[in-house]
Amino acid sequence: MKINEYKVFLGENSIPYLAATGKSVVDGRRKYDDPEKVADICCSAYEMHRMAEEITVMAAFDTAGHLVGLFEIGHGTIDKCILSARDIFIRALLCGAHHIILLHNHPSGDTTPSAEDIEVTERIREAGKLMNIPLYDHIIIAGGSNRLYFSFKEENIVFKA
Repeated sequence: MKINEYKVFLGENSIPYLAATGKSVVDGRRKYDDPEKVADICCSAYEMHRMAEEITVMAAFDTAGHLVGLFEIGHGTIDKCILSARDIFIRALLCGAHHIILLHNHPSGDTTPSAEDIEVTERIREAGKLMNIPLYDHIIIAGGSNRLYFSFKEENIVFKA
């Protein structure tokens, strides 16, 4: 089973709807249960490690941990990308996500999260609790060919045990 990339469009009366772009990105039967696997699939699908500007992607999962959709949430500048909880969760709701993981790149190659990265992650995590669509992790992918990543969950930042 192939998973499509999705975009949200406005339909009649400005009501959003989800539509596949026709671009198939991954095999959805595979479990993506660790940050490295999720980072790899987003690098493959979006070439995040090669982008000169920051982009943010949301990976949406079903109850079994299978990937059900990938969404580009934001495309920013060389050092920032604006995120909106509304933009994230409208997509999560439309695809029936059980939980989500956010990923964004740092073109500089440094995966150290900024204070703003931490603040945004906390805000999205709290919104996910309210929506009953938990944010399982936020992964930062380094620019460059080594495909380094930083996982907020692995480092116990925001996701305290």
